[in-house]
Amino acid sequence: MKNVEFFDWKLNFKCPLSWALVSQGRITERRRIDIHSAVHLLFVLEGTHRGRCGNAELVLPAGSVFLNAPWEPHGTLPGEAKKILLINMDPDALKRFFFIGGERLEGLFNMPAPERLALLNGVKNLPEIREELLQALQRKEDPLQPLRVWHAALRLFLACELPPSAPSAPTDSYRRLLPALRKLGGKLLSAEEAASLCSLSVSRFSVIFKNVFGVNFARYERLFRLDGAEEAIRQGATLKEAASDWGFCDKSHLARLLKSSARRYGR
Repeated sequence: MKNVEFFDWKLNFKCPLSWALVSQGRITERRRIDIHSAVHLLFVLEGTHRGRCGNAELVLPAGSVFLNAPWEPHGTLPGEAKKILLINMDPDALKRFFFIGGERLEGLFNMPAPERLALLNGVKNLPEIREELLQALQRKEDPLQPLRVWHAALRLFLACELPPSAPSAPTDSYRRLLPALRKLGGKLLSAEEAASLCSLSVSRFSVIFKNVFGVNFARYERLFRLDGAEEAIRQGATLKEAASDWGFCDKSHLARLLKSSARRYGR
């Protein structure tokens, strides 16, 4: 899907993961939330990471790991210098791996962020898994490096006690919102249109969306398009082109929103 390539780190079944070792200096400003369908495994190697995920603000000390769920708003809060390992995974490829346990994996995604954090950091062999990942990353000339990283990351999912699927899994809140989430792109999507895609009334859709993601749909959708426009500009698009491609009235409208958003959330 063209409109979410950047946010999904260009992931697909043929290329289901990417990774980055990131060293960050002290962050003094709250950063704007990020939204995409890919999942992140974030390992804190040094320092302490402070972030927001959905409604929760989380503190991750060195040695801990966190997983964000698909489409879950997440961002970085002000904090000290740190070093992190970020592994990005395609959720559909991940679910395909759990071909007889996909519902249990969705149970993990549906958990509130603090509970998910506690579950993952309760894995007994977490240090061993982290070390295996770091060793795989050092083997840059190994043609099997992506496979080694993938398998090491999967060990974390296999080692944690994933919650059993609820009897109502086919109609759980997250799944009911997927038709609207997958429609996000470079064109304005109203709450009425999104609710219709999900076969829900606008009021019911709005309540479910706010409960799942912690923000209302209009703000979520606007931030998604703002991130897309900002990345397009970083890749060389003009302000006018980015505004046209990402559903904003004109370049002045986009410029005002980017300035306002940067002032409010930092970047």
